[in-house]
Amino acid sequence: MAKDNINGIAYNTKTAEVIARNGSGREVSHSDERWYNETLYRKKSGEFFLYGSGGIFTKYAKQIDENTWERSEAILPLTEDEVKQWAMNNFDDNGYKNICQKIAKKPVKMRKKDSAEKKTVATSQDVRIEKILDTLRKQPDITQRALAKNTGVSLPKVNAIMQQLVRERAVIREGTSHKCRYIVLEGKLQTDSESAASAVKKRHVVEKVNIDKAAKDTLSGSYNDVTQRIIDCIRKDPSVTQSQLAEAAGIGRASVIKILNRLRDDKKILRTGSRKNGKWIWVDDIADHECITIYGMDSCPDCKAVKMQLKPNDDRFRYVDIGADVKYMKEFLRLRDTNPVFDSVKNHGIGIPCFVHQDGRVTLKPEDVGLISGEAQGKACRIDGSGC
Repeated sequence: MAKDNINGIAYNTKTAEVIARNGSGREVSHSDERWYNETLYRKKSGEFFLYGSGGIFTKYAKQIDENTWERSEAILPLTEDEVKQWAMNNFDDNGYKNICQKIAKKPVKMRKKDSAEKKTVATSQDVRIEKILDTLRKQPDITQRALAKNTGVSLPKVNAIMQQLVRERAVIREGTSHKCRYIVLEGKLQTDSESAASAVKKRHVVEKVNIDKAAKDTLSGSYNDVTQRIIDCIRKDPSVTQSQLAEAAGIGRASVIKILNRLRDDKKILRTGSRKNGKWIWVDDIADHECITIYGMDSCPDCKAVKMQLKPNDDRFRYVDIGADVKYMKEFLRLRDTNPVFDSVKNHGIGIPCFVHQDGRVTLKPEDVGLISGEAQGKACRIDGSGC
């Protein structure tokens, strides 16, 4: 349940009617920050509002400090025209017609607020935004405290407006939490009375805006540049730490972690060794000789037969004794519980030795990776090659 009070009007998902749902369709995970979910509600009074939540690369991202964002959720009041536009952007013709029919049956009520008062509030917001944008154009590296002092706008309002400008992609923020600069994208934010009134009405939640090709190229280029700097550092020094990567890339450590997780999910980089003494590997650099992880246990005859074939300092194979450390045992059990390859051996064995390719493929047969099974060597081994 979510509820909020916006401009004296209460919104509550528990008491409202669900009209439609929309989302990215992707499973929520710690490494996926582009997911989002939205639900359109209608109050008993006939008013519509959108309740949404999403990752740090969506409009629902919440800034918690100068260089850190987190997943968040928000309630967004919608007018009748905004509901139709949302339906048009997210549904097919049948879905759009269905929502329009519901609007026609119970039209959205006009909110009780004097139009002259709306215009006054909107104009005041226009002035604040324009002052801040003018100052940013002249002093891109100004702090928010100095920005509040120079424009005469209170620090909390400056912070709220800056979050709005960044979310709308009217302003791009570059640098670290200690030293940053702002780039104003001209023409990205309308500051006339009508658009400002809409911004005030939604408070700090901003609707989607159209970003032209130039703005997209700027945003994509900035992200790609940072990612490339991180990749270059890893190739130069595979043992580089996350703090060193943050300093070299000019971003916060939390942002470095998100980029590293994305690179690992995309199978661009690998992490080997312990947390303190491990190293990063750029997959393209080892494409000619794939490293295969072997999970086994020294007390297993089949695993011993495989281990005997591994040459010293051979980086084609990484042997992991799951009985040597509980973290290796947990690592193997997660693999065993989620990979269907183990379904045939769960009832009569552990499933070792098993062989895991860099691309995630798993096999239980040594012959599949160029090794010889214990059976072929005259060792005690299962006929089906599944091991212990």
